[in-house]
Amino acid sequence: TSRNCVLYGHNWTNCWRPVRIGNPGDTANGYDSDISSEAGTLEKETDVKVEVTNTLYVGSLSIAKELAGNDVDLTKDFNFTVTLKNDTVDLNRTYGGVTFSPVEEGNAHEVQGTVILKGGETETITDIPAGTTYEVVEDSYIAEGYVPTVVDGDAEATIDANEPASVTFRNTRNVGGL
Repeated sequence: TSRNCVLYGHNWTNCWRPVRIGNPGDTANGYDSDISSEAGTLEKETDVKVEVTNTLYVGSLSIAKELAGNDVDLTKDFNFTVTLKNDTVDLNRTYGGVTFSPVEEGNAHEVQGTVILKGGETETITDIPAGTTYEVVEDSYIAEGYVPTVVDGDAEATIDANEPASVTFRNTRNVGGL
């Protein structure tokens, strides 16, 4: 791994690993960085202080389940797989009570979690880093007569710190005689 070091006299000291920081004012990847230091000439045996403050901006995703038709089961569980992707932020954690795990072992930048809802319920996943893309996929219940439709919001989009994301899935089930 590469390391950065400060030269004091003829000795390298105060070595550290590089840290990723964002560009001040640029929140596209979820982070905003504020860098403060004092300008001047570095004298031999002089300490230099640089302070970097990274702020992680977050947003939320709400998933809602609706049932329609003349033969629905309000006690039935419907499963949703939520995939999060972010090239710059480790996503392998729990957001708003939903635990996310890597899709591929060792890759914490693409993770999946499961949300289970009954008709009329909504789950909000909070504290997702801004700039993270998401995809929500509902398991198929067509064999049980439920016809799925996304009726509001986006099943695929990007989390924005200033605009909560949402998607509503409706399953319609009708039965009748000839």
